[in-house]
Amino acid sequence: MSWLQEKAFHHHETVAALYEEFTIIPLKFCTIYKSKESLQAAIEINKEKLENSLTLLQGNEEWNVKIYCDDKELKKGISETNESVKAKKQEISELSPGRQFFEKKK
Repeated sequence: MSWLQEKAFHHHETVAALYEEFTIIPLKFCTIYKSKESLQAAIEINKEKLENSLTLLQGNEEWNVKIYCDDKELKKGISETNESVKAKKQEISELSPGRQFFEKKK
């Protein structure tokens, strides 16, 4: 854990320094490309999406929020108050039992 904490701290400091001069596309911590060519290939494949992301992110900052909670209580609260979840539950209840199983897994 201390190794991860140290690396995450340095990652944060590096991103903060780069942010002063550049627009940054957020990636998961420790995203690594095997070579310059593999990075270039990934950029080419996702070029339009990356351009849209850069436009959206320009002038903005990345913020993270961590929540420590009782997972069961959180899910219960969301399922009882979120209209989208309520609608999906209603939709699932009208399906056949087999389809219900797979939709609940989603």
